[in-house]
Amino acid sequence: MMLDDKPEYDITVEDIDKIIEDEQKKSIQLEKKCYHKDIYSNPHDREIVRLRTLRSFVKLTNHWEWYGNGTIILEDRIVYALCSGKWRNIYNNKWYLSKGAEDFYKRYLNS
Repeated sequence: MMLDDKPEYDITVEDIDKIIEDEQKKSIQLEKKCYHKDIYSNPHDREIVRLRTLRSFVKLTNHWEWYGNGTIILEDRIVYALCSGKWRNIYNNKWYLSKGAEDFYKRYLNS
């Protein structure tokens, strides 16, 4: 089950939890497969980070929608990168760092 198949308003915390479980299984399999390599990429770990951040925003607000690869738009004005925690105004290109989803929501969106 992929989140891209569902509209934003249909995505629930339970859906995200199921996908996180699947990604964790895939991540463990990849780690076992690449145990002998010093350096390898694990896209499943990055996806887990994205999903956990998305889960936080789904719990906090209903005003979000998909924007692009790993980014969402919050309240029609802020672009938030799920993996890195960076954000910007939709009309500007300067990116800022945030401490996390909950802190970002309290500072900039909960007003």
